[in-house]
Amino acid sequence: MKSECDAVRKHAELVKGVLDKNQQVFQNDECEKKLREVVGQLLHFAIWCKDANFLQRVWEVSWKKRLPRLMQDLMTWALVLSVGTTASARSDLLRLITDVSQSEILQRKDTSDLMTQIQSQSTILDEIIKALKEPETPKLQLDFRDNDSRLTLTKDPLDDTLLSGELHPHGSQDGSVKVLCEPVNESIMKYGEKGPRHVLIYAQISANTGVQPFYGIAERSGKRWTVMRDLRGMPSLARLIKDGNWPKSLSHRLSVAYEVAKTMEYLHSVEVLVKRLSDHTVVLETTDSTIIPCLTNIESARLIKERTTGGRYDLRYEAPEVAIIKQHSIYTDIWSLGIFIWQCATGSAPFGLTDEVLDASGSAAATIRGRTSQGEILWSLENPESTALRAISRLVEQCCKRRATIRPSATEVVHSLLEIMTIPVLDSNGAAPLDGGETKERVATMLESGEGELSEQDDNALRMLAQQGDATAAYLLGSAVWKGFAHSNGEAQGGLIVVSEKHREKEMRARAALVQLEFAFQSGIKAAAKDLYEIHAWLGNLYGVKYNQARELKSL
Repeated sequence: MKSECDAVRKHAELVKGVLDKNQQVFQNDECEKKLREVVGQLLHFAIWCKDANFLQRVWEVSWKKRLPRLMQDLMTWALVLSVGTTASARSDLLRLITDVSQSEILQRKDTSDLMTQIQSQSTILDEIIKALKEPETPKLQLDFRDNDSRLTLTKDPLDDTLLSGELHPHGSQDGSVKVLCEPVNESIMKYGEKGPRHVLIYAQISANTGVQPFYGIAERSGKRWTVMRDLRGMPSLARLIKDGNWPKSLSHRLSVAYEVAKTMEYLHSVEVLVKRLSDHTVVLETTDSTIIPCLTNIESARLIKERTTGGRYDLRYEAPEVAIIKQHSIYTDIWSLGIFIWQCATGSAPFGLTDEVLDASGSAAATIRGRTSQGEILWSLENPESTALRAISRLVEQCCKRRATIRPSATEVVHSLLEIMTIPVLDSNGAAPLDGGETKERVATMLESGEGELSEQDDNALRMLAQQGDATAAYLLGSAVWKGFAHSNGEAQGGLIVVSEKHREKEMRARAALVQLEFAFQSGIKAAAKDLYEIHAWLGNLYGVKYNQARELKSL
């Protein structure tokens, strides 16, 4: 994939070079404008590819869905334009067409990282399922016994109930890591409890994404301890902002939000919730002028440690529905992520409150509830002047929709942030994309009530949004088509089974809906799985009928 992406970048840069070199020849040429548009989009893909984690499924889906058409457009407009250009320019463009044609046979490479991460995800999901269903659990593995020279520990000078020291991964004094050890939560480590599985789950999580690194379980003086990296010397986001040390550059600020969104995306992909995202639970490390965020105090780590910070949550980041349903979800995580993104971008504390708000009965909590209930949240109090800030404002507004089910997935947020970060590179004109918030609200309400019909206006809006890569819109459209609230518009893909006339219309809806729902599901919209399950089950029954007919008619 990376080699193919690099080839695409080279082709796009070659075309851009030819166009720039022959500006006088191509002046006011409509074909040249079309070709530049395609080049811009291909360069955009190349930028995504450079920084992409190959588990970002929306990137993968977008690549598969849009690249073939863009490459075809590139060749078409290059060919058309070459007809009316000078011999030199024509030669360059025709050579490009030949190179692009040859690039189509490139095979995917660099898949080892992808396979490793997929294996990690599978391991985590397997352990989560076992923790729910299997009565027996594996024995807790000790990684560092009392006499293990790799780990040097003493009582922590700041808290004598903890141990701190250094871990020498390879038994040497070089490359040591400062660690902090907390007592294992022995109450869930007994036979029949799920503690050992939680240890396995968090070990896999910390090895693959930006959470507090976990190195294993140590034994000291007859007690077991969790060995984690000591992050106490690193400032939190709250501290950097309060001390005036938060970067001035918007690109640096957004890179922190982007990395945190990627971590949430990974956690959601293995069915793990963050729950406690805030400016106090994200610490920042600066390495070679790059700020690297690290999430602390996520639920999976809390389960295996004896000491926790309590069960309370920072209300500045809490979605309003938590107070009603008393439960967290991927949707409440996305609300918190939206607040966090806005804080990163603007450097301002949520609701003007720099300290954590943990007391639900206090005046600060009442202020937050009052403002959120009236729709007076962060982004509505600003009038961003820059293109990027306007885009961030729209993204945060989507993350903090009152209706939880139309908030974007973490994967969509990652995709949107990356796109916003590349706007200056591509010299975007900053035109606001189609929002569709009201459309999504109406369609979600209709689907929940089970009554109504999609209007032509809403139908067209959803289709346009889905075409632009909006996975939430794709889910709503696919669900509406499958449930009969919208027409299939002849978009069914794949041959019909043709069992009987009475099933034809529904089958066309099923196949048209699959296109949208598969895109939504692969882009992190988990709710799409229910409709996909129903569609595949229904189509499976049709195939069964077809098979039985063939047997009865002895055509097999």
